[in-house]
Amino acid sequence: MSRKKKALLGYAKFGSASKPAVRYAFAGGTVLSLIFGVVVAAVRSDYVPWWENFLIFAICMFPVFTALVWAVCVDRSTLPRAVQNPDSSIESIWVDKAAANSFWSLIGGGGLLTAVLVIFSETEVTNILFWVLLAAMSMFVGFYLWEQHKG
Repeated sequence: MSRKKKALLGYAKFGSASKPAVRYAFAGGTVLSLIFGVVVAAVRSDYVPWWENFLIFAICMFPVFTALVWAVCVDRSTLPRAVQNPDSSIESIWVDKAAANSFWSLIGGGGLLTAVLVIFSETEVTNILFWVLLAAMSMFVGFYLWEQHKG
């Protein structure tokens, strides 16, 4: 779906062609941050009134949820200077390599740290680190098999 006019922050994928994605982003970000603030205020048991927890968390999460809703709602073809095929761009290749390198560094460093902690008999930390590394390796195998299945 390619539109002729482009906006600084793009238009929504759905609805009217004249509705900027920012409108949906602010509305959705507001709703999500208010819901998050209510949930956090209900769960936390601090020595501050519930409305302070609500207000602090709702305000802090508003930009995050607004950006998330915008990323979901925006039509990339309406963004000026947007890369046409982002999966084949050099930045995508760099991100893939950086993700692979950071994963293997995490596994190697975590394995060495686990070995050192075993020597100094820090069993609680060693057990937690072991299960975190096992979960990371299991996710890697799962995603590898998923990509292999997709072809």
